This record gives sequence, C-alpha cells and structure tokens, in this order.
Amino acid sequence: MTRIKICCIQNVEEALMAVRYGASALGLVSAMPSGPGPIPEDRIASIAATVPPGVSTFLLTSLQDADSIIRQQRRLRTSTLQLVDEVSIEALKELRTGLPGIKLVQVIHVRNEESVKEAMTVGPHVDGILLDSGRPIFFHQKRMGQGGRTYRVVKLRTMRQDAEADGQAHWAEAGDPRTTRVGRLLRRTHLDEFPQFWNVLRGDMSLVGPRPERPELVAELEKKIPFYRARLLVKPGVTGWAQVNYGKGASVEGSAEKLEFDLYYIKHRSLWMDLWILLRTVGSVFGFRGV
Repeated sequence: MTRIKICCIQNVEEALMAVRYGASALGLVSAMPSGPGPIPEDRIASIAATVPPGVSTFLLTSLQDADSIIRQQRRLRTSTLQLVDEVSIEALKELRTGLPGIKLVQVIHVRNEESVKEAMTVGPHVDGILLDSGRPIFFHQKRMGQGGRTYRVVKLRTMRQDAEADGQAHWAEAGDPRTTRVGRLLRRTHLDEFPQFWNVLRGDMSLVGPRPERPELVAELEKKIPFYRARLLVKPGVTGWAQVNYGKGASVEGSAEKLEFDLYYIKHRSLWMDLWILLRTVGSVFGFRGV
C-alpha cells in the first residue's frame, strides 16, 4: 500500500487539509541551522495533538544528544523522530529506552562509500533510514501571486544544485545547460509542474492563470514593461493562455509578448476558456512541447 508523507507542514489547517487529501504522515520541522519549513514548538505540539489516529507525525530534529531529544519529544508528543544529524549508537540506545513506542528514523547524508557503512551500522538501532543525497527531488522557490502576495511554489527539481551559485535569479532557456538529464524530460512534458497542485489545494494558485514569476524578476520586468503588474489581478495558474499559445518568455521581450496573452485571458476568462486551455495543456504534455 502506498503511503504519502507531506513535509514542512506549517499549521493545523494545513495539516488537516493534507490528511483530507490522503496524507498518512506529516513532517514537522523544529529549529534547524538551515533549511526550509521550521515552525515554533508550540505549533508542532498543537498539530501533533490535532491530527486523527493513524496519521504519523514526524518531528524533524537536529538535536544530537539523547537527553535533549527525549525532552523535546515529550514536549511535542509526535509519533516519530526523524534525526537529521548524526546521532551516536549510544544515544540511539538511550532513545529506545527513554521513548518506548516512538519510531526512530535516521537521515544518512550520502557522500561516499562510508555512507553505506554508516547506514549498515545504524540500521539495527532504528525503524527506518532516509538517504539524503543533498539534491532533493522537490524544489521550493518564492513566487509572486495575486495582489503581489508571495508564496513558496513546489516543483520537481530539474536543474543542478548550483544552478544559481551567484545568488541571482536567472531566466530558464531552451536547452539550458544547467538542466539535468532527467530534468530535460520533466520540463519537456511539464511534469515538473505537477507538485504545484499542492499550491492549488492551499489556495495559492488556480489551475489556469498567468504563470507565477519570482519577485526579483517581477521587480525587474515591471520597470521595463508597462502594465506588467496587472497580471497580478488574478491568481497565478499551473497552466495558462500564454503557455499554450506562446510558451516561456525567457527575456524582457518575451515577457512583454506573454503579457499580451495574460491580459487577454484576464479580460475574457470563463469556464469554457479554462477548459479549452486545460485540453491544450494535455496536448502539449503528450506532444513534448515544453522547454
């Protein structure tokens, strides 16, 4: 049986929505030195106490000594501990004794052959091992939505980890050398956009609408393209009129042309137009017409 775990839950409402749509496990991130999604401990405790029986709650913790981990779990009452940093075998044994009935999952950060030995050593002392290559499948990025409100969009990763090593936002281009081999297929079929249905369920996006852009690019484009911010009058979409008629505008000039399609959609949008766009989107997926 397939079980679905959704990580980085932010509040009780989001947790209940995830459960309603089939999640059997929720990831709750406590304070971390880095990384997305941490929330206050009181909110983690509230979520753990609210979710229905049968739904596992994973506490992602970076603590490494047994006493601190035990105290944290007893405060928050999650059903599973996901240990994101290396924990000694002695500490794992103490966790087993101090937290009977609590499942332990150790994250192994894969670097070389030594990581295999680490997994084999840890394996007998935990209920599960999560291998982390440092290149997550899911990719979170800030986008600008309706009314200029920002949110974090979810996509399948298609580019190398160092795609923006200089810290600057860059246009994605056809045949972009930063794209991985699997990423090229995902982009051509638009399957990298599939996780954005989670954003639709959360209310950040619609199925159809202008494609969301990064705040940095919006700031640049609205200085150069008249009425560019008008596309923020409606929710952004997983697909849109500009996508099925023009594609990706990887330049200021291309974005100006796409804007004409976006404004046409905003003025004339209707249920029938949305259905027509969705049908054409299916055609582009099977026709491998993505970037």
